[in-house]
Amino acid sequence: MSTDDSFAEQVQQLTARAQIYDAVMRYARGVDRCDKEAIVSAFHPGATVDYTTFTGSPEEFADWVIQMHLNAFTWTTHLNVNHLVEFRGDRAVGETYVQATLRFEKEGRLFDLHGFGRYFDQYELRDGKWLITFRRAIVDTERTVRVPSENKTELVAAIGNPGTRDRNDLSYDHFAKIHA
Repeated sequence: MSTDDSFAEQVQQLTARAQIYDAVMRYARGVDRCDKEAIVSAFHPGATVDYTTFTGSPEEFADWVIQMHLNAFTWTTHLNVNHLVEFRGDRAVGETYVQATLRFEKEGRLFDLHGFGRYFDQYELRDGKWLITFRRAIVDTERTVRVPSENKTELVAAIGNPGTRDRNDLSYDHFAKIHA
Protein backbone atom coordinates (compact mmCIF):
# COMPACT_ATOMS: atom_id res chain seq x y z
CA MET A 1 0.00 0.00 0.00
CA SER A 2 1.39 3.38 -0.94
CA THR A 3 1.33 6.43 1.29
CA ASP A 4 -1.29 7.94 -1.01
CA ASP A 5 -3.58 4.90 -0.51
CA SER A 6 -3.21 5.12 3.25
CA PHE A 7 -3.93 8.85 3.24
CA ALA A 8 -6.99 8.35 1.01
CA GLU A 9 -8.28 5.62 3.35
CA GLN A 10 -7.77 7.88 6.36
CA VAL A 11 -9.69 10.69 4.67
CA GLN A 12 -12.52 8.29 3.77
CA GLN A 13 -12.76 7.05 7.36
CA LEU A 14 -12.69 10.60 8.78
CA THR A 15 -15.43 11.57 6.33
CA ALA A 16 -17.46 8.52 7.37
CA ARG A 17 -17.02 9.34 11.07
CA ALA A 18 -18.10 12.94 10.48
CA GLN A 19 -21.21 11.89 8.55
CA ILE A 20 -22.15 9.34 11.23
CA TYR A 21 -21.58 11.84 14.03
CA ASP A 22 -23.70 14.44 12.22
CA ALA A 23 -26.53 11.89 11.87
CA VAL A 24 -26.37 11.10 15.60
CA MET A 25 -26.45 14.82 16.44
CA ARG A 26 -29.34 15.55 14.01
CA TYR A 27 -31.33 12.80 15.67
CA ALA A 28 -30.88 14.29 19.18
CA ARG A 29 -31.69 17.78 17.94
CA GLY A 30 -34.75 16.48 16.12
CA VAL A 31 -36.08 14.76 19.24
CA ASP A 32 -35.57 17.85 21.41
CA ARG A 33 -37.05 20.23 18.82
CA CYS A 34 -39.86 17.76 18.00
CA ASP A 35 -38.74 17.96 14.37
CA LYS A 36 -39.75 14.87 12.41
CA GLU A 37 -37.67 15.80 9.36
CA ALA A 38 -34.49 16.09 11.45
CA ILE A 39 -35.11 12.76 13.19
CA VAL A 40 -35.79 10.91 9.94
CA SER A 41 -32.76 12.51 8.24
CA ALA A 42 -30.45 10.49 10.50
CA PHE A 43 -31.65 7.21 8.96
CA HIS A 44 -31.50 5.42 5.63
CA PRO A 45 -34.87 4.45 4.11
CA GLY A 46 -35.97 1.09 5.47
CA ALA A 47 -34.13 1.53 8.78
CA THR A 48 -35.51 0.17 12.05
CA VAL A 49 -35.70 1.92 15.41
CA ASP A 50 -36.07 -0.34 18.48
CA TYR A 51 -36.89 1.25 21.84
CA THR A 52 -38.41 -1.97 23.24
CA THR A 53 -41.74 -0.19 23.91
CA PHE A 54 -41.66 0.91 20.26
CA THR A 55 -40.20 -0.79 17.19
CA GLY A 56 -40.75 0.56 13.70
CA SER A 57 -39.55 2.80 10.90
CA PRO A 58 -37.87 6.16 11.54
CA GLU A 59 -41.03 7.93 10.34
CA GLU A 60 -43.24 5.94 12.70
CA PHE A 61 -40.75 6.45 15.51
CA ALA A 62 -40.64 10.21 14.94
CA ASP A 63 -44.44 10.42 15.15
CA TRP A 64 -44.44 8.30 18.33
CA VAL A 65 -41.60 10.07 20.14
CA ILE A 66 -42.75 13.59 19.24
CA GLN A 67 -46.26 12.94 20.57
CA MET A 68 -44.85 11.34 23.72
CA HIS A 69 -42.52 14.28 24.33
CA LEU A 70 -45.18 16.92 23.68
CA ASN A 71 -47.78 15.17 25.85
CA ALA A 72 -45.63 13.97 28.75
CA PHE A 73 -42.81 16.51 29.08
CA THR A 74 -42.51 20.28 29.26
CA TRP A 75 -38.89 20.14 28.06
CA THR A 76 -36.29 17.60 26.95
CA THR A 77 -32.55 17.71 26.46
CA HIS A 78 -30.59 14.81 24.97
CA LEU A 79 -26.80 14.88 25.24
CA ASN A 80 -24.71 12.43 23.24
CA VAL A 81 -21.44 11.95 25.04
CA ASN A 82 -19.13 9.01 24.30
CA HIS A 83 -19.34 7.85 20.69
CA LEU A 84 -17.42 4.79 19.50
CA VAL A 85 -17.62 3.54 15.90
CA GLU A 86 -15.97 0.54 14.24
CA PHE A 87 -15.92 -0.03 10.47
CA ARG A 88 -15.92 -2.96 8.10
CA GLY A 89 -16.11 -1.84 4.50
CA ASP A 90 -19.34 0.03 3.80
CA ARG A 91 -20.84 -0.94 7.17
CA ALA A 92 -20.16 0.17 10.71
CA VAL A 93 -21.47 -0.30 14.22
CA GLY A 94 -21.47 2.23 16.99
CA GLU A 95 -22.26 2.78 20.63
CA THR A 96 -23.32 6.24 21.78
CA TYR A 97 -23.82 7.09 25.43
CA VAL A 98 -26.82 9.37 25.94
CA GLN A 99 -27.85 11.51 28.89
CA ALA A 100 -31.42 12.74 28.71
CA THR A 101 -33.19 15.18 31.00
CA LEU A 102 -36.95 15.01 30.62
CA ARG A 103 -38.82 17.72 32.54
CA PHE A 104 -42.42 17.12 33.53
CA GLU A 105 -45.02 18.64 35.79
CA LYS A 106 -47.00 16.69 38.36
CA GLU A 107 -49.48 18.20 40.78
CA GLY A 108 -48.15 21.70 40.08
CA ARG A 109 -44.52 20.76 40.75
CA LEU A 110 -41.68 20.34 38.29
CA PHE A 111 -39.54 17.21 38.14
CA ASP A 112 -36.53 16.25 36.04
CA LEU A 113 -36.18 12.64 34.96
CA HIS A 114 -32.50 12.04 34.26
CA GLY A 115 -31.98 9.01 32.04
CA PHE A 116 -28.62 7.50 31.23
CA GLY A 117 -28.39 4.97 28.45
CA ARG A 118 -26.84 3.98 25.17
CA TYR A 119 -27.72 3.65 21.51
CA PHE A 120 -26.44 0.61 19.66
CA ASP A 121 -26.43 1.70 16.03
CA GLN A 122 -25.67 0.06 12.72
CA TYR A 123 -24.61 2.33 9.86
CA GLU A 124 -24.19 1.88 6.14
CA LEU A 125 -22.73 3.85 3.29
CA ARG A 126 -25.39 4.23 0.57
CA ASP A 127 -25.23 6.68 -2.32
CA GLY A 128 -22.26 8.42 -0.70
CA LYS A 129 -23.98 8.92 2.68
CA TRP A 130 -23.35 7.22 5.99
CA LEU A 131 -26.60 6.98 7.97
CA ILE A 132 -28.20 4.77 10.60
CA THR A 133 -29.85 1.53 9.42
CA PHE A 134 -30.72 0.17 12.87
CA ARG A 135 -30.91 1.74 16.32
CA ARG A 136 -31.53 -0.04 19.60
CA ALA A 137 -31.88 2.15 22.68
CA ILE A 138 -31.27 0.90 26.19
CA VAL A 139 -31.53 2.62 29.56
CA ASP A 140 -28.74 1.88 32.02
CA THR A 141 -30.14 3.89 34.92
CA GLU A 142 -32.43 6.79 35.74
CA ARG A 143 -33.41 9.05 38.59
CA THR A 144 -36.10 11.64 39.13
CA VAL A 145 -35.50 14.82 41.11
CA ARG A 146 -37.87 17.60 42.10
CA VAL A 147 -37.02 21.02 40.67
CA PRO A 148 -37.25 23.67 43.39
CA SER A 149 -39.86 26.22 42.29
CA GLU A 150 -37.51 29.13 43.04
CA ASN A 151 -35.09 27.81 40.38
CA LYS A 152 -37.48 27.10 37.55
CA THR A 153 -37.23 30.40 35.62
CA GLU A 154 -34.29 32.33 37.07
CA LEU A 155 -31.73 31.51 34.35
CA VAL A 156 -34.19 31.93 31.48
CA ALA A 157 -35.26 35.30 32.86
CA ALA A 158 -31.64 36.41 33.25
CA ILE A 159 -30.49 35.39 29.76
CA GLY A 160 -33.75 35.64 27.84
CA ASN A 161 -34.51 34.00 24.51
CA PRO A 162 -35.84 30.69 25.81
CA GLY A 163 -35.72 27.76 23.45
CA THR A 164 -38.82 26.25 21.86
CA ARG A 165 -39.71 22.69 20.94
CA ASP A 166 -40.43 23.37 17.29
CA ARG A 167 -39.00 25.09 14.20
CA ASN A 168 -39.50 28.49 15.88
CA ASP A 169 -36.45 27.74 18.04
CA LEU A 170 -33.70 30.31 17.50
CA SER A 171 -31.33 27.59 16.28
CA TYR A 172 -33.20 27.31 12.98
CA ASP A 173 -32.60 30.99 12.15
CA HIS A 174 -29.01 30.59 13.33
CA PHE A 175 -28.29 27.70 10.95
CA ALA A 176 -30.21 29.40 8.12
CA LYS A 177 -27.55 32.16 8.09
CA ILE A 178 -25.06 29.82 6.42
CA HIS A 179 -27.56 29.17 3.60
CA ALA A 180 -28.51 32.82 2.98
